[in-house]
Amino acid sequence: MSTALIAVLFLLTVVMIHVTILPAVLPTTFRPDALLAATMTWGALAGYRQAVALGVIGGFLVDLWGDAPIGLTGLLVGTVAFLTAIGEIPLIPANALVPLITAFIGEFVLQGLRFIMFQALGRPVELGDPMPAIILLTAVSTSMLVLGFYPFARWLDRRMKRPRLEW
Repeated sequence: MSTALIAVLFLLTVVMIHVTILPAVLPTTFRPDALLAATMTWGALAGYRQAVALGVIGGFLVDLWGDAPIGLTGLLVGTVAFLTAIGEIPLIPANALVPLITAFIGEFVLQGLRFIMFQALGRPVELGDPMPAIILLTAVSTSMLVLGFYPFARWLDRRMKRPRLEW
């Protein structure tokens, strides 16, 4: 099986987890963002350019099943994927801590951008007292999803990279 096909299957699996399994299993007040967790994980391993592509394409697929306008989730997750450029700083070692931190911070940025976009589109947004706690709980649970995606994404990234020739 080619690595490109494995990457496509990974993306489709993440989208299916995001739109079918998580809404059925978890309460409606908070829900971890599987697409954001996968995007941050992939971006920390493969670079922010591939993370943006994964976020935009995956967000478009999520919008096909959701009630958000088509392309909004892709735009937001693709924008937040630029946070993974932090992982490309040579001083930071490549380990699971980078996508954990970027997913945590990225969830706050994503929720802020989503709030701004929904206000601009005239959609109702609830701003109650428990909203900061819900966003914090969502950010923590999204970061925990990174731990599930990291081993497979690391294996896939190593398989997709060409071997280096040492002289």
